[in-house]
Amino acid sequence: MWPEYTPRAQRILAPMKRSEAILLPAAALASRALPAAAQSSGLDTIRVGVAQDEDFAEGLYAADNGYFRQARLDPQLTTMRGGGPLTEAVISGALDVATSNTGSMSLAFTKGFPVALIFPEAIYSSASTTAAILVLKDSRVRAARDLNGKRVAVTTLSSLLHTSVRNWIDLSGGDSTSVSYLEIPLPEQVAALQRGRIDAVASVEPWITAAKNETRILGKPYDSIADRFMISGWIATKDWVAKNPDVARRFVNTMRLTAQWANRNPKATAAILSKSFGIPAATVEAMHRTSMATNLDPKLVQPVIDALAKYKVMPRSFSAADMMMTIG
Repeated sequence: MWPEYTPRAQRILAPMKRSEAILLPAAALASRALPAAAQSSGLDTIRVGVAQDEDFAEGLYAADNGYFRQARLDPQLTTMRGGGPLTEAVISGALDVATSNTGSMSLAFTKGFPVALIFPEAIYSSASTTAAILVLKDSRVRAARDLNGKRVAVTTLSSLLHTSVRNWIDLSGGDSTSVSYLEIPLPEQVAALQRGRIDAVASVEPWITAAKNETRILGKPYDSIADRFMISGWIATKDWVAKNPDVARRFVNTMRLTAQWANRNPKATAAILSKSFGIPAATVEAMHRTSMATNLDPKLVQPVIDALAKYKVMPRSFSAADMMMTIG
């Protein structure tokens, strides 16, 4: 059974406890004892966190293309549920760098954790529906107000997607405070919807396209944030960057090279997503795609911070530039 939450029961980011380390494969945990500059292979080990979502998949592209090794990096990739757990893993030191949504990283930053946004990743554009609120095709839920008193699945509470769902509901005539939110991983959401466990899901590509025969789009939550903004980015702790400046620089350069490649090769990235997520390549090729950013821009992060502050997800607003660390 999945945990259930109301809007008042917001998740609090904290360092991962030892009992929570089951989220990480044994190989990733073992690598914690290996100094980055002392690998017998001549490569520097870097523990990288990703998730099953196109917006969090840049690390998969880099590994598949051999870009890490070209930069003399040995990536130990760990897949986790979403931005919240990935942010916690970086804070705890279980991961060196991880992709995270701008909501989870901003929340951690305002709570005083030494999280730094070191490179951007996926960019949302209202011209491409890469995030959506889905309901079953025969659902009686036809408008935002129909979600009042209902249950909606999100991958991570207090995240960008969760906040955007609340904002969309309120701006579209519903009452987000009456809705209960459940954390359910993306691959399991539609099955939960079909069993009647929930009434709607907040999903992203490629899962939106994969479920098109069973579901329909109720709304586009990201449109309520801005027409264009940064969905995800790469984070590290300031301490890790200070201790590993050359590794951090090579990692950032690798992600920049990967972003440029990904934007030019949608068919190739579709093949990687298909292999990694177990979704037919034709489905991935048919879905809406996000673009990958190549430079940090505070203006693309500020709308998210403002939305989080509006919904009291974090205690205060702040300038997006304060969270960024330029490496290169």
